[in-house]
Amino acid sequence: MSNKQVAIVKFGVAILFFVAFLSASPLPGTDRVKGQAPTCPLTGGTIVEFGKEIHSDRSEAEARAGPVSVSLPAGTYRVTLVSYDDHANKPYQQQEAEQWYLNFLNGNETVATSSSIRDLPSEEEWLIEVVDYNLALPQDVTSLVAFHSAWPDQEPNSITPVCAMLHQKDEQTPTVTVTVTPMPSSSPTPTPQQRVTATPTTVGTATPTPRPPKQLACARFNLEQGQTCGCPVPGRYEMIEVGTGRLLATWWAEKGWMDSGWITGIDLTWPEVWVGVFFYPYGSGPAVKMNIVNPAPDTEYGWLARGMCHSVEIEFPSGWLPPPLP
Repeated sequence: MSNKQVAIVKFGVAILFFVAFLSASPLPGTDRVKGQAPTCPLTGGTIVEFGKEIHSDRSEAEARAGPVSVSLPAGTYRVTLVSYDDHANKPYQQQEAEQWYLNFLNGNETVATSSSIRDLPSEEEWLIEVVDYNLALPQDVTSLVAFHSAWPDQEPNSITPVCAMLHQKDEQTPTVTVTVTPMPSSSPTPTPQQRVTATPTTVGTATPTPRPPKQLACARFNLEQGQTCGCPVPGRYEMIEVGTGRLLATWWAEKGWMDSGWITGIDLTWPEVWVGVFFYPYGSGPAVKMNIVNPAPDTEYGWLARGMCHSVEIEFPSGWLPPPLP
């Protein structure tokens, strides 16, 4: 065999090894670690869970999750959506339309569509947002579909619609009660009586009374009572209202900080609410659901009330290790 033939054989073997390497090893940026489907962090109202990742650059079937059966009577609803994406394992991902919305169906007919949740920031993994406060459903709803807001699109915006929470708003129709009181008559003679005249009097006048202004709450994040502490790393703490998913308070903590101080002017949906706390480590890492050291009775949640200041005592889950600082 000539030197030229030997060189050709060696080159062919090298190509075979290179192809085998590509087929066995994912290219940088395409490796994806898939874990368990995220669990809905909300409680209260009507919860509908999806948990399927959807995409804007694939088929229509891959751009939606559902339909999921539900029973919603016609009415006005507050709609809260929860998004998730495993950004910790996608450090170089740049996707600017990780969004979705709800289709409300009666049978095969779409009767309403919710507003879209915001894009999930690349440095976060969870997003909870009230997208509609007064969504009208003109008909009963039998199923829901989560649909990607950017479909169809060439960009691979992937997002997991974790769940939706729906609260029907109370619609009370004012009623008018009319009491007819017969007037005594001194004679059976059918003579017109003055009692029929509609003369305005001050008796029974409904004088509107000014409603007192809504009282606000105040709260603080405190780690001093807990058994574990994430003090070695800075990060952001968020206090979420249970039942609505509203963000009530935020605290950006530096390394070693244990207490936020009082945060005032917190507007609650109800006179008393339950709250949960999540921690987002600086730089990277998934959100951490904090343990509440002083929960409301028979719950795992903290609490706040209008017109009161209350410290929410928190600690990190047992065994949690802070990620290394970038």
